[in-house]
This record gives sequence, C-alpha cells and structure tokens, in this order.
Amino acid sequence: METIIFDMDGVIIDSEIHWKKIQSDFLKGLIPTWSPQDQKQLIGLSAHDVYKRLVDKYNLELSKEEYFYYYKDISNQIYGISTNLIPGVLEALNFLKGKNIGLASSAPHEWIDIVLDRFQIRGCFKQVVSSDDVNGIGKPDPGIYELAVKKLEANKENTCAIEDSEKGVLSAKTAGIRCIAFRNGFNQHQDLSKADYEISSFKELENLINC
Repeated sequence: METIIFDMDGVIIDSEIHWKKIQSDFLKGLIPTWSPQDQKQLIGLSAHDVYKRLVDKYNLELSKEEYFYYYKDISNQIYGISTNLIPGVLEALNFLKGKNIGLASSAPHEWIDIVLDRFQIRGCFKQVVSSDDVNGIGKPDPGIYELAVKKLEANKENTCAIEDSEKGVLSAKTAGIRCIAFRNGFNQHQDLSKADYEISSFKELENLINC
C-alpha cells in the first residue's frame, strides 16, 4: 500500500462522540421526535447531505443559510475545543512518512482546516479533499475518494482508505480502492463488513502495512 487516505471524523479525531451529544441536543430543539436512532443515521454524511435529509424526512423549516449559521457555532465548539486526536494517530502519521498520504472527509474545508491547524498536522497530508470539492456530495458517494486518488496521482491497486463508518467504507469500495475499517471504541453499531481489513488500534495499522 503506497497510498493511504485517512477519513477525519472518528479516524483522526474523536469528534463523532461530541457530534452525538451537541448535535443531538440542537436537533431535538428543532425536531421534537428526534431520537438516538435518528442520530445514528447521520454518521458519515456531509453537512449538506444532513441538511437535505432533515428537510426531506423531517420537514425541517430552517433555510440552508439559517441552518449553517447555527452549525458554525456547533462546529467551532466541536473542532476548536471539544475534540481530541485519536490515540496513536500521530505515531501512525509519523510511521507513514514517505508514503503518499491524503485526507478525504465529508466535512467542509472550514471544519477540516480547524483540525489541521489546531493539531498542527496539515503537513502530514499531501492532498486534502472535502465534500466541498464535489458539490457538497458526501459519502457513501465515491466522488470524494475518486477525487482524492486523482489528486494524489495514485494507483488504485496500491491505495487504501481508513474508515470508521459504513458509509465511508462503501464510498471507498465503490471508488475501487481497498479499505481498512477502524474500530475506534464508539462505532460498534456500524456495519463495516465490506472492508478488506479491520483494526482497533493504529499499532495494528503499522503491523498490517509491514506485512
């Protein structure tokens, strides 16, 4: 595997546990019937796709502009204050120096930039691709990974994604690349069976790549 493409939420940072609490509280105020099961369906979706789902399924009446206005504060709190790096990710990125490393996330560039700058890891990635780069269409659509592979000038046969959600795994596999499913301790409900490999720590990633 010469090219490794990381997802961000749930792989590089533990943001999804914070989204679960902060976003859920916000959406309960907008949608009285909002439940933990509803919240689970949002994991892996882009911000644009979440808004579309809320409008189509729950008849959300906020305009897109109003929705993203409120979400700016939420995202700033999550990415700028609450979230932390996943244990072992810095060591893994250091271990992978010399590889062709990218980041492909359904998050907007604005959110990704907060993480890259806050944790000073921008230089670890040769290319960063967001759903912003594919008209706001997030995973499981393969567009994000297809663009990442193109920008990294990678050979799909030697490329692997690291994902923590079912939607992310499907995105990578549909794009024609291998996928490592990452069990991060809070995604046990996710069906990651379509991945090629499964790990539960970044030490296992080092062992896998060394094989």
